[in-house]
Amino acid sequence: VQVAYAVYKGSYDDFGAVGQLHEQIMRWIEANDYCIGGASREWYLRPPQKADDHDAVMEIQYPIERPE
Repeated sequence: VQVAYAVYKGSYDDFGAVGQLHEQIMRWIEANDYCIGGASREWYLRPPQKADDHDAVMEIQYPIERPE
């Protein structure tokens, strides 16, 4: 399975920044002639240690495939 992904560092509560990253990945998928091949995933590489932890890290992944 191929995925398009990005790594985000910052507060998980910053829904605007996380949402923008999702949008950027989707634009990349479309611009490179792929289709989304399943549900997106968020892997929490460094969970927040406290509320509004700006050092938290997650990887956002979208399975991709070439259209038939």
